[in-house]
Amino acid sequence: MKASSCWPIVAAFSCALSCYGATILVMRTDDGILVAADSKVIRQGSNPPPRCKIHQYGKVFVAVASAGKNESTALEMERIAGTAAATKGPLQSKVEAFANVARKSLLADVESQKKSNPANFQQAYLGKRILDVTFASVEGPKPEAVVETFFVDGAGVLHDLPSPLAGHRLLVTGRTSTIKSYTDRNTGWYEQLGPETAIKKFVELEILAEKDAVGPPISILKLDAGGAHWIAAGACPAIRN
Repeated sequence: MKASSCWPIVAAFSCALSCYGATILVMRTDDGILVAADSKVIRQGSNPPPRCKIHQYGKVFVAVASAGKNESTALEMERIAGTAAATKGPLQSKVEAFANVARKSLLADVESQKKSNPANFQQAYLGKRILDVTFASVEGPKPEAVVETFFVDGAGVLHDLPSPLAGHRLLVTGRTSTIKSYTDRNTGWYEQLGPETAIKKFVELEILAEKDAVGPPISILKLDAGGAHWIAAGACPAIRN
């Protein structure tokens, strides 16, 4: 296991659009995986109730961050992810199935913005991460997780990249700057805090720093040899066995 945290390669890109699913983390433990998310929904002109952002599809769990300009785009990506999660095969095959469909939808949106609203494209798309989807599963011999990221490079070309949790301790998507600052200053955070304390603290840090975009309650899911269970359900429903 690598000692350092790992941010997906495009984490340096700012959150391009209205961040739905504002902070999502997946962390390795000695016996499994933790997935955590805030519950705040950003909806212009209203104050919607908290919403679960860790969705169950059988033995696969999916969380969407940085997904589009509005809630409907995020919901569409959740629908695509749910369909992909139900396909046969290992987790990586499900992630690839999602990417193949999501890529077409996002490419159409990117090309439409280039032509119809160049100024908005320059500001909101160019050089920006536009979608992160975390997949976590207990289907195989041991829990595993992958973050699939879509971003537009400086030349305006859409790319996607899978980041497996693999030997890394942490992957973070959405609003992450406060977490990254903390882990940069406290390189021994994993040993000092332990994974369950650390993952809760990290979401709390983003809530304090990004009140307009990240909010309680916090959901923390544990995946291990015994299956899936909530450490903190937050706004999420009971696990379906």
